[in-house]
Amino acid sequence: MLLAAVAGYWFVRNNTLRAAFAVCFLMQLAIVGAFLYWYGGFSFGMRFFINLTPFFAIGLAAVATRIRPVVARVAVAVLAAWNFVLILSFTYTIKGDVAPGYLGLVQIQLHSLTLLEHLIQGYVVRGIGNALLRRGGDLPGAIAVFMLEIVIIAFAVRLTARDDTAPQPARPA
Repeated sequence: MLLAAVAGYWFVRNNTLRAAFAVCFLMQLAIVGAFLYWYGGFSFGMRFFINLTPFFAIGLAAVATRIRPVVARVAVAVLAAWNFVLILSFTYTIKGDVAPGYLGLVQIQLHSLTLLEHLIQGYVVRGIGNALLRRGGDLPGAIAVFMLEIVIIAFAVRLTARDDTAPQPARPA
């Protein structure tokens, strides 16, 4: 995602925005690179770049406008599925004191596919189950998160079912 977002700035026409992104990205990279735990410690991903998210969104949007909608949707679905596998890997199989490397990470992800049933054992299921069993679960919170998940899934399905045959406005050359 990071590479696609950065590459998307090739398609951004506003030179001021491109320059602002480059300066902010390089400054953030220098700051994080100077930090003792530049890799994030016991974490996974680019969490130190989270404050650059608006820039990354612009870069991804620029890429998305250049590819067919079907390709964009498939890419989002594949990356979302990969994210679920990464969550499983990090939660259940990656050890915090060992750096597995890229090949090791792929092997861990393949092993994590056998743990898919653990995804349903999250906050919502525990919260509702504990409340029903009268163990002090957060029933309102769990129901709120569950409803939010339903809204997000419905929104994703709506986006997928959108009609792409409608005429699109012409892009400036």
